[in-house]
Amino acid sequence: MPGMDGIMLADLIREQYPAIPIILLSSIDVGFENKQRQLFVSIMAKPIKQHILSKQILNALHRRISLNDEKVKPNRLSCDFSEKYPLAILIAEDNQMNQRVIMHILQKMGYQPDLAKNGQEAIEAANLKDYSIILMDMQMPDIDGLAATRVIRQTVVRQPAIIALTANAMADDKEACLAAGMDDYISKPVKLEDLMDKLKKWHEIIF
Repeated sequence: MPGMDGIMLADLIREQYPAIPIILLSSIDVGFENKQRQLFVSIMAKPIKQHILSKQILNALHRRISLNDEKVKPNRLSCDFSEKYPLAILIAEDNQMNQRVIMHILQKMGYQPDLAKNGQEAIEAANLKDYSIILMDMQMPDIDGLAATRVIRQTVVRQPAIIALTANAMADDKEACLAAGMDDYISKPVKLEDLMDKLKKWHEIIF
């Protein structure tokens, strides 16, 4: 799927809803790492035959029932997180799926983040409101995250901490983020623990 593939989405679902069984439907023969395979109760090749799909769904539901007696890791999303670490947050992200995921996580933590759908909107928002943190996607149309960061560093009076959202954790990307004036970075898809760690870290630095 564009923007976020099935493995990335499954990883996010596992993070927040560990008991939900997920079946992967794939039209191509892909080699999966063991960690990726563990995200799914089964992997099926398309086109899907009805009787096989029915069997896999029944197996998945049976497996979920059998897990009811096992300990499921507690939901780490806590609405009092924002009370402990109050922050004004702006999300600058053009991908709708990523927007929804990050907004959902932050709202569950008690935040009311603002959203900028591109670099230009991020620049305008940062000049209108004092943000503690901007979560800035590196790759956005017209004005990308790096260019937007440079403008914000030159024009905004009260400077926010800018954390890059990058799909690549390569050294070159990290260097480019820092060179543009960003303070930190998080790899996409965004994981709850990583986001919590960054918010805690920058709250302590800012305040």
